[in-house]
Amino acid sequence: MFSCLISGLNTNVGAVMSWTEGVTLGIALLGAVLGIINICHQLNQDRLKLKVIPKIGFVMDGGILVGDRSNPMVDALVRTGRPTRLCIEVINLSSFAVTISDVGFGPAKGDLRHSMINPEISAGKKWPTRLEPREAMTAYAPVGTKLDPAVMRRPVAYAATDCDRVRYGSSPIFKEYMRQLRAGK
Repeated sequence: MFSCLISGLNTNVGAVMSWTEGVTLGIALLGAVLGIINICHQLNQDRLKLKVIPKIGFVMDGGILVGDRSNPMVDALVRTGRPTRLCIEVINLSSFAVTISDVGFGPAKGDLRHSMINPEISAGKKWPTRLEPREAMTAYAPVGTKLDPAVMRRPVAYAATDCDRVRYGSSPIFKEYMRQLRAGK
């Protein structure tokens, strides 16, 4: 049986492929590469993607001014001693809706964390918050909330979904805020 199969093989090593065989091979390779790219894209679409950004809010006469990085205006507000609010912005970058059921500071698991219980949410939202794709919400801690430096060994904020998926984030202004808190300022 094997001798029959082997005798049917083209053993001419120097054989040149015809142009139709070359086009067929090229199309087959293109199809295989596109199939692999499609699989990778589909797996990426089904992943939970949340952007978590801790911010500092300054209580102003007409509302709250929120910043996630240092700039001259934010630095001036810090120097004047304006009342501050810790904030966490969560942006749903997934292709599907997600319900955010817990936000806070520090590691999301364990005893050393600062979870916001029933936080004030950005306008038009209620807690827990359902975020559609590309939608964002901001959770505000009460004015003057202080974080225990032991909680903040690693200055991060977290957001957890109803299905216990947790994502972390940090920002330059939050890292600076925690550095000052640890220094006792």
